[in-house]
Amino acid sequence: MTAVLGALALRGATIHQQVSGDAGCTDSTLHPNALRIDLTLTQDGTDYEVYLFRWRRPADYDSSADNFEACLDEYAGAILGEADVESIELRPWRAFGPGWTDELRLTLEQALRSTGGG
Repeated sequence: MTAVLGALALRGATIHQQVSGDAGCTDSTLHPNALRIDLTLTQDGTDYEVYLFRWRRPADYDSSADNFEACLDEYAGAILGEADVESIELRPWRAFGPGWTDELRLTLEQALRSTGGG
């Protein structure tokens, strides 16, 4: 996770808070893979919430797809009406969060690709 946080910082993100094990849902099988980060992009000055997940083994990544989707749906149901929930999947990474702009999506994709995603 440290590498992707560094990659985000290199792309203009300021990390304000990080919470290990916060998957944004109640599925405890995802907690070991999860990190919630609160960040601001220098480009637009907006605060964002990102739930970031990483799997070490490809088989675990593949087998967790349904759990991740259910977690995303649970999270979206909890904040319904506030903002659209966006997601990214670039093996071994998955991420989701509310109200993402195109700029944030691009920044996340670049950071994840630079740390082995894709």
